[in-house]
Amino acid sequence: MVDFKHICFILGLIIQSVSLHAQASNYLELPYTSSQSIHLNLDECFSIQINTQKDLEHVIVKSKSEGVYQNQIRIKHESTKNQLQIATVFPPILNSGYDKLSAHKVLVFEVEITLPEKTTLYLKSNVGFVEVVGNYHFFNANLNYGDIDFKAFTGNAKVATYRGHIYMNTQDAEVTAESRSGKVEIENFNYKKYQIELKSVDGDIKLKSF
Repeated sequence: MVDFKHICFILGLIIQSVSLHAQASNYLELPYTSSQSIHLNLDECFSIQINTQKDLEHVIVKSKSEGVYQNQIRIKHESTKNQLQIATVFPPILNSGYDKLSAHKVLVFEVEITLPEKTTLYLKSNVGFVEVVGNYHFFNANLNYGDIDFKAFTGNAKVATYRGHIYMNTQDAEVTAESRSGKVEIENFNYKKYQIELKSVDGDIKLKSF
């Protein structure tokens, strides 16, 4: 005879397992004017994707979280006349290095942001891998441990990483690049329309045309 308590216990484990692997997603459309700069403070993001879209008149933010802490991290935003600020909000237990289990936490938080072309953007992140595509007026990034990969990027840029690598596909730029411990490979351009400055402490820097 099947024990009813045993069945309930097994069902409980199944439900818990499913909840651990469930995803929470969110979608925002934020008003934006060309007079605003955009400031992203995206700590504790596993993946950050940023791209531009022609003739877009607002900012689209998509986020997805997975794991036991999926409902404890979210996106907040605040708009003023000159700035649109977008940031992650999370409890202290999720700070990198806060607890001994940081490397084993069940948490994946991903953000995808779509912007109008020719925006001025400032990005800060402590751990995220960043992928950038599109046409910008100015792109500024300060990263701690995450790599940043620019695919088909045009515009002015100033990027600094601590332990992350910098990879960039661009064109028509005057480039300065410096890494204290990493390798630097830079392709030179004859036409220097944009100014790009890349710095890393321990990461490699590689730039080529597309």
